[in-house]
Amino acid sequence: MVYRPEAQEISTIFGYWSFHREKDLSQSLPIAPSRKLKITILTVGSRGDLQPYCALAIGLKRAGHEVTIATHENFELFVRKFDLKFALIAGNMEEFLQSKQGQRLIAGEKLKKEEGDKLLLQQLESAWSACVGSEVIIYTPLATFGYHIAEKLGVPCFFCISSAVDSHRDVWVFEICSNN
Repeated sequence: MVYRPEAQEISTIFGYWSFHREKDLSQSLPIAPSRKLKITILTVGSRGDLQPYCALAIGLKRAGHEVTIATHENFELFVRKFDLKFALIAGNMEEFLQSKQGQRLIAGEKLKKEEGDKLLLQQLESAWSACVGSEVIIYTPLATFGYHIAEKLGVPCFFCISSAVDSHRDVWVFEICSNN
């Protein structure tokens, strides 16, 4: 495995980072970056799947990095209201989950191969476009194709899982796993 200082630095920044709504995120940064990185965060699903990663993106941006959130078109305004860059990942998950196919999937039925493959192929193609030129890719549980995109592009990637640790105070912790 090739040592990449920027990947090590990102691991340190992510360390044990938690986000709190009332706290200035820039105050919780453990180190200042030695150089600005171009980071793309891939997230698909509902607004609940997206929202914690907007907080992460805001923190990374305040740390001096260039951050793009790649997600569905129906969340573009939500992402941009935080002054974050937006890149499109195909599909509107809200519409999909409201559809007959989505309802069948929620009910536990398997989709026909051709139904699932079409949406996945569209998401892969648009995610690839969003990641070209990135120096770091962060991907979420529903966007596991991020690992393969990073591998093909030869850039470090991080699998990121967010979870609320205190629902009364809106504190989030991010678990980060690196491919390095």
